[in-house]
Amino acid sequence: MNSLNRFNWIARYYDRLVSLVFGRTLYRAQLHFLNSIHPYASVLILGGGSGRFLQALLTVQPSVKVTYIEASSSMLLLSRKKVNDNPNVVFIHGTHLNIPDINYDVVITNFVLDVFPQDEIESVVKRISTSLKTESRWLITDFEKSQRWQHRFMLKMMYLFFRVTGSVVAKDLPAWRPIVLREGFQPRGIKFFYGGFVSANLYVRNH
Repeated sequence: MNSLNRFNWIARYYDRLVSLVFGRTLYRAQLHFLNSIHPYASVLILGGGSGRFLQALLTVQPSVKVTYIEASSSMLLLSRKKVNDNPNVVFIHGTHLNIPDINYDVVITNFVLDVFPQDEIESVVKRISTSLKTESRWLITDFEKSQRWQHRFMLKMMYLFFRVTGSVVAKDLPAWRPIVLREGFQPRGIKFFYGGFVSANLYVRNH
């Protein structure tokens, strides 16, 4: 299945739908390690969505240079509008396969790794890793496997919903942490939200 534009149908409603289900929790999780990004850093945002996070990043660190990659053309258009085509941002309609041949200081994947099935996640993580400098940071916000039946039910329904609509082929959360560790990244911070169902993660590679 073509991975481009699978989220176009929900782009206009995505933020409202997320707020309806989770309130501001997912947004707060994405912002948790925002201050770990230094001024003038080169930042890769993969799967940026409608641009809400991008807007916040440029407010906190207006000097950063951003490559913003989004698979949905509709989401990309919304992002451009939110930041008024900021000259510090290069917008790319694509996926991890379209990451430019640039070494970045920081990569941000907010609720991105969860869309890949387990048999693809290693190649995705490795592709992202090769785009980063030797000393770099990776901010990952995503869902967690939880023991609470409410969370397990929500996760099952979310995957079912997006599979039925053709947006996602994965059926469960992939195990991305061991692969990130193998790529030389070490955890420097983690914060749980929504009763442990969501986590914000900061990984650092120093060699």
